[in-house]
Amino acid sequence: MKILRFSLFFISSLLFANDAFYDKGMDFYYGKNTSQDYKKAFEQFKKSSEKGNLDAITALGLMYAEGKGVERDDQQAIQYLEQASEKKHPKALYILGVFNYQGIGITQNSDKAKELLVTSANLGNTDAQFSLHNIFQVEKNNLMAEKWLILAADSGHKDAQLTLAKKMFANGDYSDSINWFEKIEKSDDVRIYLFLIHLNGLLDNKNKALAMSNIIKVSDQDKILQYANNFLESKETQGFALDLFRILRDRGNLNAYLSIAKIYEQGMGVEKDVKRAYNFVIAAARKGHIPSQRKVVDMYLQGIGTKKSKNKSVYWLKKLIKKGDLEAKKRLEELEKG
Repeated sequence: MKILRFSLFFISSLLFANDAFYDKGMDFYYGKNTSQDYKKAFEQFKKSSEKGNLDAITALGLMYAEGKGVERDDQQAIQYLEQASEKKHPKALYILGVFNYQGIGITQNSDKAKELLVTSANLGNTDAQFSLHNIFQVEKNNLMAEKWLILAADSGHKDAQLTLAKKMFANGDYSDSINWFEKIEKSDDVRIYLFLIHLNGLLDNKNKALAMSNIIKVSDQDKILQYANNFLESKETQGFALDLFRILRDRGNLNAYLSIAKIYEQGMGVEKDVKRAYNFVIAAARKGHIPSQRKVVDMYLQGIGTKKSKNKSVYWLKKLIKKGDLEAKKRLEELEKG
């Protein structure tokens, strides 16, 4: 599990709020009001660190770790981060915790990592709080994992909020889950869940208009497909998978045709209907979808949802061969021998 996400997210500090060197360093790092220049950012942070600015000292540690503006050097990174962490800088403590957990520039030590992360988390660092959730989840300590997840979500950590909302949805706590989904920035992930909640009336009445207002804003078809396949893995959520596959089908996604066929062929959350399965497969095959063309060969050979037909199997195998499908060529040879 990778919990490290390098980013210069600095804790506000009244003590150094008027540090011109630090402010210039931030401008150069992000390219704000000037051209982005990591070397100049490093120089400004160095000047600020000499005045004792813990944010700047932490920034130097991060830049050494990232290799931005300076040659990457984990040992230098650790020295700066330890300097700031000794004075309880939350971000420095968090990064050092990650270093210890992953063994970056230092011997891996999960106990030391958790100690540093807990200190950072108790000082209000939400990345540390969410990282502790991830660590305890891996360790299957569900009680501690949930404690840190809720704290991180309540503290405004976006990934924690989304994770908590998804968890509540999976547990059937739709009322609580939608409260979190409504708070979070409306990403594709969030809109997919809102679509399912409103389409299926998981709170009150079904609201197709509200459901569609969310799903039409999800332009990433691969994202919808990913969720649909994930939902397909559990009997409790197979109906949600079908909802999403239908959306993709309406958008012309041929993979969705094949997935819907699988649902009806196997009776996954719906009444088994092999004829309907065949209709979806043949429709996608005729549109040039190679996986569906391979599937329809088997359906004709075995008589799944349609009459057995060796001739039609041969017809689709020859189409596949023209596209360079070597497996189809082998199957055709075997079929003609038998």
